[in-house]
Amino acid sequence: MLSERGLQIVDKLIENNRTPITSKTLAIYLGVSERSVKTYIKEVSDFCNEHSMILERKPGIGFVADFTDQQIKQVADLKRDKKIVMSKEQRMSYIMYILLSGWDTYTLSLFSEELNVSKKVISDDINSIFKEFSKYNIRINRVAGHGVFITGDEFSIRRAMKSYCKYSIGNKVIREASDNRISVEDQELWINNFGQDNFEKSVEVIHYIEETYGIAYTDYSFKMLADYLCIQLFRVRMGNVITEDIIPEDENIKYSDIVDKVVEKFSSLSKCKLNEYEKQYIEILLASASVQSNTDLYKAISSDKEEKAKKISGEMLEYLSEILNIDLTSNELLKISMENFVPSSLIRTRYGIEATNPFLGDIREMYSGIFATTFTLSKFYEKYCHASPTEHEMSFLALYFGGAMHRNQKNVKAILIGTSGVAAASIVAGKIEDKIEEVKIVSILSSEKIAEIDEYEFDIVLSMLPGFEYEDKVVNISPLVSNNDIKKIKDACFEYMTNSIADN
Repeated sequence: MLSERGLQIVDKLIENNRTPITSKTLAIYLGVSERSVKTYIKEVSDFCNEHSMILERKPGIGFVADFTDQQIKQVADLKRDKKIVMSKEQRMSYIMYILLSGWDTYTLSLFSEELNVSKKVISDDINSIFKEFSKYNIRINRVAGHGVFITGDEFSIRRAMKSYCKYSIGNKVIREASDNRISVEDQELWINNFGQDNFEKSVEVIHYIEETYGIAYTDYSFKMLADYLCIQLFRVRMGNVITEDIIPEDENIKYSDIVDKVVEKFSSLSKCKLNEYEKQYIEILLASASVQSNTDLYKAISSDKEEKAKKISGEMLEYLSEILNIDLTSNELLKISMENFVPSSLIRTRYGIEATNPFLGDIREMYSGIFATTFTLSKFYEKYCHASPTEHEMSFLALYFGGAMHRNQKNVKAILIGTSGVAAASIVAGKIEDKIEEVKIVSILSSEKIAEIDEYEFDIVLSMLPGFEYEDKVVNISPLVSNNDIKKIKDACFEYMTNSIADN
């Protein structure tokens, strides 16, 4: 995001296009110190580079812009669309981005001027950010006369950037994603925060891996790789590199041959050399990613861990089978899915790599029973990688187990309440049982017989009577049994099964 002060500087450069202007002149124009101007000029320079706009600094002369008419029009459009007011979450994300990007010349006053809030508000925001950064062992420092800046190891800073840079800092608009596995919103976020060239090079590297080894990454793995690789290139090009081992000497992820090829490709595209520790970073990312088929690449990732993966997956299935009183160990599809998922999931948890499940909210809300039950598997993560899994990791497992139970669930007993008599309701009952095999209509009640509902044994109520309520078991449907009705009934069946299983 180009700040308000940064935008004012660009305005002044446009006004003096192709004519030198000094820092002192800009300071007087903005009503700030020359030291502050230097901070904003860095931001403006980055903006100009991103938009291929020429801005030169000539010692002893000043800053000289050489903007085209089209570029000047783009700035005018930016001014028209610019949103100055931010929510607290957006404001904190902006401050986090500035700090994590390595800028060490920002003061409370500068943040206050840019974000149009008081220094007290900024101070409170930074106190909240301090608590968040402490999760990554990142420290916020405030030095009088110098500014606010962070200290921490490079690997942790990159992981924090992945977690906290959730709002676009730039203003570039993306109309269409370059790969169907990522959304326009994600691509726009990465380009605006980490640079278009960095994004394009990262995606090109992922495509190179897929083409070279004949594999396809899962949607969530592709997104994860693009994000972390983009951050890596952004940081390295700014001179921030990893300088110590992040993979212990006694742990071998068995990815070195592939990493060498990837690093060679990455280096040739980005024109920057990656050291041995940056190679470890890429090795962790590749081992954290899941592919959509059991290929040679998968075997290369986990050749010496294949038996371990089967062992851990088997332990998880046996454990859940025992507490749910369902035999999950004989489900071959579930076993294979688990064996493919677990190795990369353990690596992600071990190194704090975040893979996002876009369905987390739906799973947590709609299938709370199976989601809660799946969290008991955390003990296996703590045992084998000495770290606790995220909600996202658990939600992936919940999908696997929920899907398996959904395919194997027994009939759900339902009562159907009609509004046009039992005969008409019988036709609706036939439609429901024909379209949804897991439902068994145990009784049909007319509106006059509703008072007798407690005499029946049932799991859910399908009601064509508007406004009827019975605990939390009612699914309102129409006599037509539409596709939306079918979806609601199936969701209710699945939720009933998962919740009842979790209660056991």
